Amino acid sequence: PLTQALEQHQRKVDVIRGIYAKLTPLYRESAVHRDLGVYVVTEASDISDLIAQLSSTCTVEVLASRPGGARSRTVLAGPLENPGDLLDRGVQIRALYQHAVRYDSATVAQVARLTDLGVRVRTTCDEHARALIFDREAVVVERQPDHEAAERLSPFLKPWARMTTR
Repeated sequence: PLTQALEQHQRKVDVIRGIYAKLTPLYRESAVHRDLGVYVVTEASDISDLIAQLSSTCTVEVLASRPGGARSRTVLAGPLENPGDLLDRGVQIRALYQHAVRYDSATVAQVARLTDLGVRVRTTCDEHARALIFDREAVVVERQPDHEAAERLSPFLKPWARMTTR
């Protein structure tokens, strides 16, 4: 009886796999034609303009995800380079770095300046994507394969309290 039940379940699994195999290409094709509000911007000046526009209309919070070690001035630095206007408007800024930045004196100095201004900064050992999230409505993220982008943004989905305070 147990063997028969296992065989029956295996046949059901095989049927489901067959259906999935037929539906997957249809889903992928339809996803290309949907307007998901996703725009690919590749020119540095356009990215800077987009970040400036999103910063100027932001009203509640900016979440900044900065992976890797030592910081260099990058296109996605925007709100963290000059957070004064956002903070003056009452916008909260939270920045997430990886623990490795603790060993770079320039980044430590930048983080000290930011925290003095009111930016909340945490570090984590988790990998995460370079991203800016404005009012939880607009996201600027480095272009990556879809599954990696979702996976690497997950530290913002984890409880903030679990991260290390700096």
